[in-house]
Amino acid sequence: MPIKFFQKTQLANGAKTSIEKLQKGDSVLTASWNGNLTLLENEIAEENGIFPKKPWLGYKISWKGGHIFCTENMPFFVNDFQAIPAKLLNVNEHQLINKQGEHLAITGIENGRVLCGQKNLLTNAAENSINGHAILLEGVFVGDSYVEDLVKNTVKVEYANKAIFPGNAVARAFRLLMMRMQD
Repeated sequence: MPIKFFQKTQLANGAKTSIEKLQKGDSVLTASWNGNLTLLENEIAEENGIFPKKPWLGYKISWKGGHIFCTENMPFFVNDFQAIPAKLLNVNEHQLINKQGEHLAITGIENGRVLCGQKNLLTNAAENSINGHAILLEGVFVGDSYVEDLVKNTVKVEYANKAIFPGNAVARAFRLLMMRMQD
């Protein structure tokens, strides 16, 4: 479920934090679905993040009031709490679910190159259900690495050759300099 750094999630205590700051043991707001949306508190069981040397191929999924940068297999929870990877979402067909259980229409889907760090997350929820594996990110529910493994498929994606998130030029130059010094 690689997602771009600097996007916001909500901790279980109500505070908001950036994805790159999440660590193992942090309690995050997650969801369960048994006909009705139920908010849960789960801990991050595993996390890892990287600052890639080259842009990675990804998606920008937009809705009124927000957007998320992610990889093609990032699972989004839609209308009936079904998990669908980013590459299979469609404008005018799917609606994302927010914290209040409301449906948010997808207004745009772009793919291309993203130059920024990315992070994988896994909650400590049971592995026999998707309940507790739906993390609130930028106001909508997305699946963690467990859900991503359940919904991965082999549909081939043709990526646009444009940058959908070019990154900060100063930060990028500094990061590349630091990486060259480590080689």
